[in-house]
Amino acid sequence: MANYNDRSTSKNNGDKGFSLEYMVTGLFQSQGYLARRSIPLQYGPVNQDATDVDVLGIQFTLPFKGHRIICDCKNKQKSRPYERIFWAKGLGEFTSASDVYVALPKTSAEIINFALTGGVRVLTNDKVSQFSNIPSGSYGIADEKFYKGFFSSIDKVLKTDKKAEKMWLTVRKLYLKDDPYTSINIAFDFLNISTKQLSISKSDSDDNTFWKYLCCELVVLIGLQILWICSDTYSLPEKAREERILSKLTYGELEAAQVHKLLSSASDLANEIVRANIAPSYLPKSKLIEFGEFPPPDYSYSLIGIIERALHNPQWYVDMPQLLDFLLFEQGLKGKDFSDNAFRDMFRSGLSDEKLKASKNILSFIKDSVGFEWKMIWSKPLEETQVTNEISTPPKRNSNKDSNDVKNRNSTPSSSRTPASNLSKFVDNFLQNIQSTKVPNMNGQTELPQDTKISKIQKETPVQTLRRTVGLEPLKFLNDDFINRHTSYSSFDELLKENQFRTYDDIMSMKYDERNLLSQKISKFQKWDDLLEASMTESLEKRITELKKEK
Repeated sequence: MANYNDRSTSKNNGDKGFSLEYMVTGLFQSQGYLARRSIPLQYGPVNQDATDVDVLGIQFTLPFKGHRIICDCKNKQKSRPYERIFWAKGLGEFTSASDVYVALPKTSAEIINFALTGGVRVLTNDKVSQFSNIPSGSYGIADEKFYKGFFSSIDKVLKTDKKAEKMWLTVRKLYLKDDPYTSINIAFDFLNISTKQLSISKSDSDDNTFWKYLCCELVVLIGLQILWICSDTYSLPEKAREERILSKLTYGELEAAQVHKLLSSASDLANEIVRANIAPSYLPKSKLIEFGEFPPPDYSYSLIGIIERALHNPQWYVDMPQLLDFLLFEQGLKGKDFSDNAFRDMFRSGLSDEKLKASKNILSFIKDSVGFEWKMIWSKPLEETQVTNEISTPPKRNSNKDSNDVKNRNSTPSSSRTPASNLSKFVDNFLQNIQSTKVPNMNGQTELPQDTKISKIQKETPVQTLRRTVGLEPLKFLNDDFINRHTSYSSFDELLKENQFRTYDDIMSMKYDERNLLSQKISKFQKWDDLLEASMTESLEKRITELKKEK
């Protein structure tokens, strides 16, 4: 199955198969799900695009239990139903879907029974189409008549703007990304970019349509990730919950202790580099180079406050993404005024006022965190979006004070940064500190010894820095001693020769997953980067030990 971009133009301009996807989207919506069409599915260590899900539905039940359902849509008469059923079953396993559907133009009792034996349910056009005529099945992006033209404008931008295309695909993939902490960091980062792009685009341009749509999608995704975080931390005590959220927002999938150990080793090495080139009499007793605190994103404590409110009132927040979806994609993008009554008429659910307040809390939180002006979406500004005092007691922590304390401890701005860019910032700071360190020379003037001057790395991630550093002197890190202890070879030259490489550069020219396979073949490390990290860590520890002995 082709990826989204390969079929977006025909998809959004009325192909019968894609009209079926709009109808299935409406069916999922009518059953209370947040529904999206054509969501890319990634797989493997390098996040390769495997396929896409025709229609995805996400719903939370109390207390914050997330459910996914998927549907594979085929409207061709020769749709090979048995093949589609097998396909959908496998796709359901990869997406952890609780229910799997296949939409076919027609079927038979034999096909239906076969599908049921595999836990797959068959939908036919006549059953699906009835939901297109009811309000809950036709609002928002299930409205093909409106969004067919809307997506035509988006397609024009995707064909001409590669950066916009990349952002678009990344945002769509967040619906199936397993880590909500990384996802919400990415969503805030992209929303910050999209807000700026929207503010400078002409109101009647395709660019304006694209960035407006992307802003709305990112707001819904932030609301969705908040519920996944609630699900992840639901059983934790308040203090442990706060610590986990802060740690995951700051370090992502990395362990905090591992990051601090690497930073500590890098700091020690940087100081030893300086000390090795300067007479002791000219050096202070304290360290010349110190890394500051590693701060979480600026919105972290406000997010924790939202999480606590949601956990105190789960029935208010459990379908919050669906409400945001209605407010943004049915009212905002269609040029309608913000209306409380429209929501009540559409959903007719209990606690309407409380649920609306919960969604306004999310909108206010996002506005304060990114500076997004809601008048960019609604024809009239959204009213009463301030965070309200809810029935439950809000968290006792002074979130603003805590956030200011973090800012005072480290002046490095961290708004909307992903964990990777946080680490990259510290690498930059590390190299800048070495460059800017001034020490007195024999003439009483201050200068940095030539040997300690290191050029700044521009926008490198820590992994890129690791690879580059080892690449400068591979035999210093991948020495025979390390190779002999950690691989099936006695020397690095033997490793190269047996695997038909000429130099270390031949290895680094391989694709990421190919290097990982090589690492698994020759060592206990599952990833080549893990092997490099081990070699660098050993080299740092060995050098530091030697320097201490010399003293």
